[in-house]
Amino acid sequence: MSSTTIPPKTVVALWTRAGGRCEYEGHNELLWRDDLTSADINVGLIAHIVADSPDGPRGDPVRSPQLAKKLSNLMLLCHAHHRLIDIDDVSGHPEDRLVAMKRAHETRIERLTSIGPEMRTQIVSFRTVIGEHRTSRDSAAMREAVAVSRYPVPEELHLDLTLDALTERDPAFWQANRRELESLFDQRLRWRLAEAGAHFSVFALAPISLLIAFGRLLGDKTAADVYQKHRVPCGWQWAMDAPPLEYHIKPPDAAGSAADVVIVLSVTDTVQTPHVDAFAPQEWPRYQLRIDHPRLDIVRCPDDVARFRGKWIELLSTIRATHHVHAPRLHIFPAIPNSLAVELGRSLLPKAHSPLRIYDLNGDRDGFVFTLEL
Repeated sequence: MSSTTIPPKTVVALWTRAGGRCEYEGHNELLWRDDLTSADINVGLIAHIVADSPDGPRGDPVRSPQLAKKLSNLMLLCHAHHRLIDIDDVSGHPEDRLVAMKRAHETRIERLTSIGPEMRTQIVSFRTVIGEHRTSRDSAAMREAVAVSRYPVPEELHLDLTLDALTERDPAFWQANRRELESLFDQRLRWRLAEAGAHFSVFALAPISLLIAFGRLLGDKTAADVYQKHRVPCGWQWAMDAPPLEYHIKPPDAAGSAADVVIVLSVTDTVQTPHVDAFAPQEWPRYQLRIDHPRLDIVRCPDDVARFRGKWIELLSTIRATHHVHAPRLHIFPAIPNSLAVELGRSLLPKAHSPLRIYDLNGDRDGFVFTLEL
């Protein structure tokens, strides 16, 4: 037990830097309010990283007296974690680990409290059945991803399609889910798009065709950030230091004069030519938008989404210029992640772009199936 009296201004500084929360990694519990009764109480304890006596946890004959009252050597903890680091598992909590916890927590608190009210955003989630499984919703993970740059308002908007009895193998799946999506969108979200200063943070997991349909409803007139679900590590947070992707457009060998144009999107996988041949005759012009080495979990940073949007718009402009203003019907064969599918839909302008026929890669059928026309 510490015998050092910490100066009041140091106590205030520590509570402020910790945001009144436990600094133990992954905990973040509020220490000035009881979770059960909501009563205002003080359940925070001040712990020493290097003990204030040489024979205490992580103590040192020279450094203990030097650091006893230093803010840099103090952590704000709940009772359970104070006991853990000082009694139950001292060896598992060396000085460098505790210093890293303190630094990470206080850096996060400083970043979050620096976000101004004009940076507020509303979380919007859209999910449905993919294959045989319903995707899960994790509000905590979504809020953590948003909090890097914006302040999520308390209210969240969830568009959860309920047609669990249908799967992608059912012919009625696509139109039934599209109708429910449009109904939910009109009820819960459409009227909010016109609100002054509105900003949305979008978390969507569904089959690609429905993600594109959702993006088209959302549009690009209202500011929105579209997030990507990552497999490893699992979650929605961006890897800010990831190198941005380079997208390439490959035009057809000959422009052709067919009434239809094919667009192949290879980002998470390489779309195989025989799969496209099953729906698109060889004489239809084929454009490709791809990266050099398609693979899962390839979209890692916000710039990857922005660059895709730019290339997609460039591709549509090229097609319009080549095949005249009233371009032919576009057949889309996508192997793209959720964020890019939503952005593709958002960039569609109903009065400027041709109808899109979208095909979905169905592993059970070893190829694509036609899903929706937008």
